[in-house]
Amino acid sequence: MFSGRAVLRLVAGPAASGATGRYYDGTREARADPQAYDAAARDRLRRLSDRLVRRALGDRARPEPES
Repeated sequence: MFSGRAVLRLVAGPAASGATGRYYDGTREARADPQAYDAAARDRLRRLSDRLVRRALGDRARPEPES
């Protein structure tokens, strides 16, 4: 478990400026699980997530993207 101070440092500290897209293991920058770099796995996750959100929210869900 990480302290609120550690999380705040990652969110609002000097290193947070321009850190979009980085992955952290606790407070240390690290590489994500290899599956995170797999474009096909990310696509499957996106499609499944969209389907589950539409199921949960019904008409309030965002429209399906055009293919």
